[in-house]
Amino acid sequence: MIADTAAAANGARNIALADGIWREEALGFDRAFHFFDEERIAEARAAWKGLADRDEVERNYWKQNDSGRWEKAA
Repeated sequence: MIADTAAAANGARNIALADGIWREEALGFDRAFHFFDEERIAEARAAWKGLADRDEVERNYWKQNDSGRWEKAA
């Protein structure tokens, strides 16, 4: 996120949360990307679980393998 809020000031349809903190406002976008590191993994798991029962949300999880390539993990 380049801004300090999760608002689509320019009409954006996608949002990238790059600080590791999930925000419910991200669900107002067509697609949300939640980036996190090892320090935020517990919060990321909680966000993932919290979205499981929402019919309007399609969850995908990607991770980097040992060679640096991204693989779909869930």
